[in-house]
Amino acid sequence: MPALELDEELVVIALYQLYAPEFGDNVVDLGLIHDVKVSGRDVRITMTLPTSDCTLRDHLSASVDQSIRLFA
Repeated sequence: MPALELDEELVVIALYQLYAPEFGDNVVDLGLIHDVKVSGRDVRITMTLPTSDCTLRDHLSASVDQSIRLFA
């Protein structure tokens, strides 16, 4: 089966599935995702963390990356 063609909407849908139990919601509804750009298979996501010293920084970044790779 061919891979889906990525677009911003598909990426955001994938990110809605990324639930952050530590914060009680998904990363989109928490307001952590600010921008999504897709160019071919290159995906750029602008996101912030709840605090500058967030201990979950690496975990959240890796989870976002893994969520998108499922579609790539």
